Amino acid sequence: MKIIVKILQERKSSKFTNGLSLLPRDGQYEVTSTEVRELSQEQFNKITDKKTLQFFRRLGGSETLQKDYTPFGYLPNKLISTSPDKTERKVYYFKYED
Repeated sequence: MKIIVKILQERKSSKFTNGLSLLPRDGQYEVTSTEVRELSQEQFNKITDKKTLQFFRRLGGSETLQKDYTPFGYLPNKLISTSPDKTERKVYYFKYED
């Protein structure tokens, strides 16, 4: 059984007096929502599959999968998915249980 924590973040922007907006540097995202749920093995495999990540990269987004050693082996523990315009990103944390 896998538990996923999904955190939706949006980039903070600032406005100039002339109406133009400036996107700040990386790392300045604001959390807008958090969701916790269970995943089946099939759903987990679809989210973390190499072909799925490549597909979204081809669309212009950024997909980063981080793996770590767990009691169940060398498995993904974090997935960061950034939209093509870099204004929104989703961070997925995976927790493994028996």
